[in-house]
Amino acid sequence: MRWIKKALLLFLLLWASVCSAQTIESVRMSQTPADGVRFVADLDKKAEVKVFRLENPSRLVMDFAGTRFGQTKAIASAGFIKGVRTGAPDAQTARIVLDLPNFELTEKHFLLAPQTGKNWRFVLDMDKVVSATKETKTGTSSKTTPSKKIIVLDPGHGGQDPGAISVSGKY
Repeated sequence: MRWIKKALLLFLLLWASVCSAQTIESVRMSQTPADGVRFVADLDKKAEVKVFRLENPSRLVMDFAGTRFGQTKAIASAGFIKGVRTGAPDAQTARIVLDLPNFELTEKHFLLAPQTGKNWRFVLDMDKVVSATKETKTGTSSKTTPSKKIIVLDPGHGGQDPGAISVSGKY
């Protein structure tokens, strides 16, 4: 009799955890006007999402903690995304994997709070990295790798400090 009570308690605890889990209600993907891709997952509750990349082949993984898939239909890929897969690495995590192309991408993701008529939304934007080109002496162009822009502020000198003196004697 005692084991029946324990089994019933365990069942109730598991049932409560399933009922309280967040649900991915729908997922969609579309190409943006600037040839990027926007991925959106509609959630019934706020979820913690871990986003990371895997290589060989290139993939972007989104793990939704404490979340399960609802009646989500198959997700069609868009733009440069080669394919989309869903799965569950464990009983408490819903996973979505995007197969990426072989070129460099930037990504940003954020969670949108509910608004009138809409639930929580997880949004992921991806754009191609555009590399700069420079002219060579022969007139052909060559690609350079993109670099971060650095902004330096120099407050200058004044008052008692006129600044450094160069080897030619100028300030």
